[in-house]
Amino acid sequence: MAILDELVTQIDNPDLRARIAAEVEKLAKQKKFGLVFEEHLPECTPLYEIPVKVGATVALKAGQVNDVYAVLKIENSVASCLRKVDKTKHDTST
Repeated sequence: MAILDELVTQIDNPDLRARIAAEVEKLAKQKKFGLVFEEHLPECTPLYEIPVKVGATVALKAGQVNDVYAVLKIENSVASCLRKVDKTKHDTST
């Protein structure tokens, strides 16, 4: 259900977002049996002293810690990254 909650937050139309969120909440309340292991977004912890490497998952120091990017390449201290949520490319100094 956590992934559904995350997807609902991406809906731009506030009325539609509220209606879908209410239905998702109803679905979550119907599931009442023992331990439920749901798919969820992993929690993130900033590690400022770790060097940036190709293939690493990173976040901008000035951005949200859960707004993550995959490092594609590093040239001349500039990391080319792919934002995981929308697959847009960004370049930033390391």
